[in-house]
Amino acid sequence: MCHFLEAYLSEFFPKEIREFFNGLSDAEKAIIKDVSKNYASSKNEEESLAALKKKSPELGAKAEKLHATVKGHMEAMGAEAKAFAKEIIAGAREFHAQIIVGENPSPAEIKEKLQSAIDKYNALSDAAKKDLQKQCPHFASVFRSKRTEVF
Repeated sequence: MCHFLEAYLSEFFPKEIREFFNGLSDAEKAIIKDVSKNYASSKNEEESLAALKKKSPELGAKAEKLHATVKGHMEAMGAEAKAFAKEIIAGAREFHAQIIVGENPSPAEIKEKLQSAIDKYNALSDAAKKDLQKQCPHFASVFRSKRTEVF
């Protein structure tokens, strides 16, 4: 299920994130998997990055660069769009950590989480949707995709 899920959802991630993960060596993937297992005990993203840098300074630097790019887009958003994006990203990280530790969600759980995210997007003001489109066009396009209509 994990490989199916990764293949299906990979199109929903922005180019920078896909390139980061696709460019990882097997050793780097193992480090990320190990750090991700402790995601629930991390207080914040910076703590997770510090743990990653401790295990692999080079990988940590790459992840930090990606994090800064994403954070820059987030900080450029207005309050409503930023709150939505942060909530969705936090949920995605938890989802990823769940998969990493072998707790693969059922299709019903996946559908429920995706439907919840779609409903939250649809409830945003037009201004927040435009803000998302401007700062994170790929992220915003996910919620307008025909693929999400199946949910």
